[in-house]
Amino acid sequence: MNQFLKLCFLFTCVSFLSGCMTFAGDNLEVLATINPKVSPMIEYTIGDDFDYSVDGGALSSSVTMGKRLSTGILGSWKNNNYVSNFHYANRGRFDKSGEYTLILEGRLDGESNIILQILSSLTLFVIPFDIDASANLTFKLENTITGEKYVSKSYETINQTWWIVFLPALPFMYAGENDLYERMSEHVYQDFVAQGAFN
Repeated sequence: MNQFLKLCFLFTCVSFLSGCMTFAGDNLEVLATINPKVSPMIEYTIGDDFDYSVDGGALSSSVTMGKRLSTGILGSWKNNNYVSNFHYANRGRFDKSGEYTLILEGRLDGESNIILQILSSLTLFVIPFDIDASANLTFKLENTITGEKYVSKSYETINQTWWIVFLPALPFMYAGENDLYERMSEHVYQDFVAQGAFN
């Protein structure tokens, strides 16, 4: 049993040191940032119908992945001074402490070759494998003061590749994911502004 645990620990360590890179798709063009009129506080949550699935089994739950997507996008908003701050409302229990609430809905679906995943693991990632994911997301925004509601939809793809060759690029493994957040966040924000939000 101890030998088995040691092997599991070794495999976990190697997995983290396998070399992984993310590459965002090109469905969303790069938009220049705009000057915000206000920088409100936002509460966000993950809608009950948000779903995350990957062939061979998801590495995290739908709520966990939804929070990761939301914080990535809202983090870009904060960096651009579009919002002053944001915090998570568990199961949509908004306390109305912010000027706006944001609900993430939609799907994040990943496709991967399970046989390649197994071969890659057995060869300690000498043989690469990847996951091609598509994010088809809906963002529902509400002004907590006026009750006005806004909806924005966004679609983008992202590829995640595990390969020992990428090990030297470990500090840049999330470059593609961060690029996705920046471009999607800008499109969604400017869409909301065009609808009359954040004025």
